[in-house]
Amino acid sequence: MPPTIEQEITTALAQGAVFYFVERTLTTNSPHYFVLLNKAPVPQDDLVFVFAVSDVAGRSDRRLKLDLTTDRATLVVATSADYTELSRESLFDCSSHVRKTLADLVLLGRERRLQIKTPIPQPLLNKLVAGAMVSKLMPDELKKKITPPPTP
Repeated sequence: MPPTIEQEITTALAQGAVFYFVERTLTTNSPHYFVLLNKAPVPQDDLVFVFAVSDVAGRSDRRLKLDLTTDRATLVVATSADYTELSRESLFDCSSHVRKTLADLVLLGRERRLQIKTPIPQPLLNKLVAGAMVSKLMPDELKKKITPPPTP
């Protein structure tokens, strides 16, 4: 018996997992690559994603003009050399995040509106995590999910 979509998604849940879907809260109806940032994702928890946009110049200009406190490390440019799934230069704005639950992903999967992609390579993942950690717009509660506190 083939695995269910829930099993496939649960198996894929790891920091750096990539899902491809349309996010209704964004201003476009095009699918985006969403990278899971949670260090140790658990199915009952909020899953924290950053996503790629292809309007690199426009997005970075808007972010820098709207929020003068933006650290440039939150704007991560990637190409197919960094992640082979990308067909063009893309920008991950680590100050913009999307929260999903496992149930949200499963629903997208059941509706055939979600694809599980190749995990993001570690060097690019490191930049995305670093960008999220320096973002003034990423809530501390989510930063704790991305990088757990050091063990005493």
